[in-house]
Amino acid sequence: MRVVKFEDVEWYTHYNAHRGGGLKFKNLLQGVEGAPENFWLTVARGDGHFFSPRHKHNFDQFRLCLEGRTSIDPKKYLAPGEVGYFPEGTSYGPQQDSEENLTMVLQFGGVSGGGYASRAQVKRAQDELVKVGEFKDGVFRRTEGGGRKNQDGFEAIWEHIMGRKLVYPAPRFDTPVFMKHSNFEWQPGPAKGVSLKTLGVFTERETRLQMVKLDAGAEWTSLAEDAITITFVLKGNGTCAGRAYDTFGSIETLSGEVAAFRADTETELVRMILPMLAMKRAAGDTRSSLAAE
Repeated sequence: MRVVKFEDVEWYTHYNAHRGGGLKFKNLLQGVEGAPENFWLTVARGDGHFFSPRHKHNFDQFRLCLEGRTSIDPKKYLAPGEVGYFPEGTSYGPQQDSEENLTMVLQFGGVSGGGYASRAQVKRAQDELVKVGEFKDGVFRRTEGGGRKNQDGFEAIWEHIMGRKLVYPAPRFDTPVFMKHSNFEWQPGPAKGVSLKTLGVFTERETRLQMVKLDAGAEWTSLAEDAITITFVLKGNGTCAGRAYDTFGSIETLSGEVAAFRADTETELVRMILPMLAMKRAAGDTRSSLAAE
């Protein structure tokens, strides 16, 4: 188990050449490089100038707007009270922010087994690719050597890391799924002062998006599951397994672990439950798994 306080993590500017600038990050949690269940949880602060072309990924992601508005495409913004699920293989964008914003982002390997490239892998690939071309407006333009001359920046990085063509999984959804979590009603939970709401269950992996509310002084212990569970503290303070959490902090539990919460102030938790994908490798389906460098 890991418990990370938001106030203990420094802001930094991530070298994000393949998608453009305008963002600062607090990296809260990262998974295991090379594992099909690898993930990255961050809070991104946008200065209102971020741009990304229309694109898709071979991994899944959740985005939760905390402040301001976050651009998704020319007709759609995420606002506070909304969360989006962006499935692998589903296109969205172009994105063009028009105001400052704060957004929680969880990116993680999807059910196809394509994995998720770590921040270290992406950084190394970017450093190497800028020696033979440039990233501009979300596109990699190659000026030296063989290969495609104009390519989506993420594709170019992934193919450089893996040494093979990126084949996207067939889309399970036509568009990302957007939920107004503030409009879902709280349901009675398993203990006094605890309420629950389920926002969605996605794909055959049964990835779940859930919220838990604890009144001040309430206690609640999660169930043990064969999953990695990422818990983001939307508001509140208290302890988890005896360690302090704060607003916008995070907790990771691994397969078989439980998390015991005690709320000092009213607390709202956003829980992203990611069932293990190891069975795909055990069955010999490694065609698209991400190998660690």
